[in-house]
Amino acid sequence: MIFSTAKLKDIPVEKWFPFIESICDTLKDIKITDDEILFSRVESPALFLPGSYDFSFMKIEIKNIEYIQWSVYDYTKVYTYLTKYQQLKNEKDIYRQKLEYKNKKIKSFNDLF
Repeated sequence: MIFSTAKLKDIPVEKWFPFIESICDTLKDIKITDDEILFSRVESPALFLPGSYDFSFMKIEIKNIEYIQWSVYDYTKVYTYLTKYQQLKNEKDIYRQKLEYKNKKIKSFNDLF
């Protein structure tokens, strides 16, 4: 379980997940035959939910009643590692570019010293 909804069940979903308000019309228009709608790397989507999450929405039918299935995936660690990896890669690329630039100025072996 990522979070308890016990205290939230009487509060409109837009109040506890403000980004839902901006996609509400889209969610209402989903058809059962449509592919899921995915929102990746939503940062701190609610005050009580720090971190990075993926959200998916799709229309399902249970006993002839249509529902919106909302899945929440906690990828905080994955996105944290990805950010660190990207930073290290960027630093490496900058270092490589500096070396390449420096090497362009090298005309002979003596220029290395």
